[in-house]
Amino acid sequence: MSRDAAAAVAVECEEILRDAGVNAAATVMVEPSPATPILTVDELAALLRVERKTVYAAITRGDIPGVRRVGRSIRISRDAVLDWLRTAHVRAPHPRRIR
Repeated sequence: MSRDAAAAVAVECEEILRDAGVNAAATVMVEPSPATPILTVDELAALLRVERKTVYAAITRGDIPGVRRVGRSIRISRDAVLDWLRTAHVRAPHPRRIR
């Protein structure tokens, strides 16, 4: 993949994440390669700019598509996640009940 194509993918991911309301200020430890079709939990956390524990919690709830367990490892389809981000509707938080 050329540098221009990689930059275009990065910009597209930024726009998708911004539109989805994902916190862009979270600390990132691992940057995934734009050409990697399968992501680890750390790479997905970096892509979404959230903490690892947030990704694990979302996987447990079944919120993230394309998740597969390989032995004791978790692998996630990059394409499934990007499609999900493009088409997902952001849910409004439940209103808190006042007692």
